Amino acid sequence: LKEHFNPKMAFNVIPLMVGFMVSNLYLHYFYGMFQSPPEDPTLEQSHFYLDDPETQVLDSVGQLAEYGWRDQPTAEFNFWELPLLRYTRFKQWEAVGVTTPTHMIVVALADLGTWFPGNIYLHYFDIRDSSTLVKTKLIPPWAKPELPTDQCQMTTFSVDFGDVVFKITYDDTAQLKDYYILFKDADGEGRDFELTSRATIPVPLDHIVMHTPFTDGGSMFFYNCKTYTMPTQGTLRLGTEKLEFEKTNSFTITDFGRGVWPYLSKWIWGSGSGVVNSQAFGLNLGTVYPDPSAARATEDSIFIDGKIIKLDELKIDYAGSTDEELLQEWTFATFRPNPQYAQAQFTFKPKTLLQNSTNFLIMWSDMRQIYGTYSGEVTTIEGEKIKFEDIDGFIEFFNTGW
Repeated sequence: LKEHFNPKMAFNVIPLMVGFMVSNLYLHYFYGMFQSPPEDPTLEQSHFYLDDPETQVLDSVGQLAEYGWRDQPTAEFNFWELPLLRYTRFKQWEAVGVTTPTHMIVVALADLGTWFPGNIYLHYFDIRDSSTLVKTKLIPPWAKPELPTDQCQMTTFSVDFGDVVFKITYDDTAQLKDYYILFKDADGEGRDFELTSRATIPVPLDHIVMHTPFTDGGSMFFYNCKTYTMPTQGTLRLGTEKLEFEKTNSFTITDFGRGVWPYLSKWIWGSGSGVVNSQAFGLNLGTVYPDPSAARATEDSIFIDGKIIKLDELKIDYAGSTDEELLQEWTFATFRPNPQYAQAQFTFKPKTLLQNSTNFLIMWSDMRQIYGTYSGEVTTIEGEKIKFEDIDGFIEFFNTGW
């Protein structure tokens, strides 16, 4: 922030901070603590699939209109319905991940709310030697870019901060998405990171789209679209090392997130990409706290060549939240038979852990990304067994006050 701070703006910053604290206290307590809990604490009776083709995400008073999941982003995201006070808590991001035989890359551009700075970060994992690097750039509230309203990154969008560039070029006719990402001095030792890639969009293509409430009334919510199994080719450069990758074994995933979040938030997100039985394979799992059951659905799913296979709710077992415990083996398993959804059992074997944390007292985050491999089996509702082994991926373990 020092490079952007202007002393003449001090009188503007002070009321912004006061406004932040007042709005957070109001929203956290009145919209959080005093909301009634969900009537049904389990997903057994209410694993809602939303199949209405044309609707809106929010109702006329800016609350989440429907709870559940869908496989296409057909609902219009009418964020303009949000009341002004709740809009100050509106958080949004665009994230992209690229998995190649040698690397896993995640880049995210985030706007964390009216009173908060934004950020753009790079998470870099070299599969060959398990080395990692993190590069984060803070964006002052007055310099944050306007993120696109088109869902699932089906859009052309570009930001250039000089030392960081993030660019998406979407070709609807050819069903292609080109990415250009640059982080200068990514490792603090003068080496630049540069990614130039082209993702081919499978046709047809399913997504996992979540309408997740944090309160039973839906005044706080998370609307999210994740997309997998987009074969990708391109080049990756760190310093003088330049690597090419091909779309036969490299894939792009995207994460479009919008929502009004409680001040204290937590999630676990797992993701994997690879090839199984000569087909593009993607794995997605996730749990949002404090009340996962409020969503009436989960985002647990796998993708085969762009087609979703929805999993029933997964039970996640892991040793604990210390770094040492997070690096122990994780297990995932569906725990009740449900004829509408696939069953699964698999493990995640960690290799290394990357930490990206911030602490500005009233704004803090503890993000730990654990890299490793997934192995297991999925049984579809038709009885077909899909076995996968050593699929490269990560688990994002995230706690925040924002």
